[in-house]
Amino acid sequence: MTDRIPLDHLTSDALDALYDELDRLHAGEEPGWSKGIKPTAGQWIARWNQTSPEERLRAAEQVIDNGATAERCFLMNHEKRLARAEATIARVRELRDTWLRMTLEPGQVRRLLDGITTALDQPAPAAAPQPREHCGDAPNSPARR
Repeated sequence: MTDRIPLDHLTSDALDALYDELDRLHAGEEPGWSKGIKPTAGQWIARWNQTSPEERLRAAEQVIDNGATAERCFLMNHEKRLARAEATIARVRELRDTWLRMTLEPGQVRRLLDGITTALDQPAPAAAPQPREHCGDAPNSPARR
């Protein structure tokens, strides 16, 4: 923490230096951030600068925790696993719908069961990745309010 300057001895040079430092701390701020809307970086900084030290520490802990969660999701390949699971579920539903439309004999039941087994055991066809927010909710706010 910096030493505080006594105000009764404040010179115009010291006052100018304080205003310059204040300007530096607020550089990049943008006004106008509504809840529920993703802020710009400048709006985020403005909110950060308006929060208490306790709120900033809490927000920093959230950022650290969210980073750890994101790293685990990356290392465990969650997006690819979810895409594969979704494709498998879609294929099994397709097979189920086939069953519902048919009058089955024992041989047909076996073939359909084999089809479900194949759908569950084989890798799903490659699909275009979809953006997700499944690995935890990253806060849009430096201090959740």
